[in-house]
Amino acid sequence: MLISGGFLGFALLFSQELGIGSLVAVVAMLAAYDYREGERIKGFLRQLFFLAAGVLVLFVPVLADFLFHHAMAD
Repeated sequence: MLISGGFLGFALLFSQELGIGSLVAVVAMLAAYDYREGERIKGFLRQLFFLAAGVLVLFVPVLADFLFHHAMAD
């Protein structure tokens, strides 16, 4: 899930439309799979947590670089 989150973060940085579409597709796929397998909501939330952690692993350094170079408006 961490690697998938990293690829989703890369897709979001590459193109916002591509990243949002990919994120929605992955979350929908996880929800459908967990529903079919009879998983509890706790497992689904754990998967989403690791997915979000993977996205943040890529996003935090990029946003820090933007802040360091004053690329973000006030």
